[in-house]
Amino acid sequence: MIKNENTLDLILPVAIALVLLIVLWLFSLNVTVFYRINLTSQWLGMMWANLTILGDGLIIAVLLLPFLRKRPDLLWAMLWTAIVFNIVLHSMKSGFNFPRPPQVLPTDTFYIIGPEYHFKSFPSGHTSAAFAYAGVVAFGIKRRVIRFLLFALALLVGFSRIGVGVHWPTDVCAGLIVGWAGAWLGWWISKKISIGTGFVFQIIIGILLIVSAFVLLVDYDTHYPQAEGLRYVIGIATLVWGIVNFVVIWRHRFASTSAP
Repeated sequence: MIKNENTLDLILPVAIALVLLIVLWLFSLNVTVFYRINLTSQWLGMMWANLTILGDGLIIAVLLLPFLRKRPDLLWAMLWTAIVFNIVLHSMKSGFNFPRPPQVLPTDTFYIIGPEYHFKSFPSGHTSAAFAYAGVVAFGIKRRVIRFLLFALALLVGFSRIGVGVHWPTDVCAGLIVGWAGAWLGWWISKKISIGTGFVFQIIIGILLIVSAFVLLVDYDTHYPQAEGLRYVIGIATLVWGIVNFVVIWRHRFASTSAP
């Protein structure tokens, strides 16, 4: 539940990202910082490819399955968060339509891993999705160590978009802002419209997410063949976890309705 003490957790990351974005823009550091981070793909290319799929929309969705039984409020908040950040994200992408590194820089001067995108660079969609997920879970869980780890992982996903050669540092900063602020707003809306945490919601969203996990496992292209092993691991783990949670939810409901 969003409380007053979470305000700093919202404002501080967003404020830092906004300052960094402005500094990168005003002092024309975007290209320089891009090259510095992208150069690490010489040694960390495999790691960046695996991290970057953690910002994929379908993978973000199935990673909600562990919360299906005990924390349906997280799923309800994530639903609103997804609506908010997707509206903002795609409006900004279409409105600005900034070129990506492969459109601006000679492609033989940096590393490109995976597909070579050219337009709609700002903000980074994968970064936004990663920070939306991290934010929803972080704002719903009180343990600060979990919040820190989730934020750090989402930040690595953002860096991976530079590492694979398809986004600027400013895109990552903007993605952080859109995703993290979207998560806070998603929680706020979910508390105002609190109809989505009951049994019916769990069943509907559970079926959708379990089907999504099956699709991820059986027939889904992340566009990063280096990360196929991780895709299978996530697909199997979330599919099994989701089915177990779904069965337990259904059995508890049946037991409660059949009790004298």
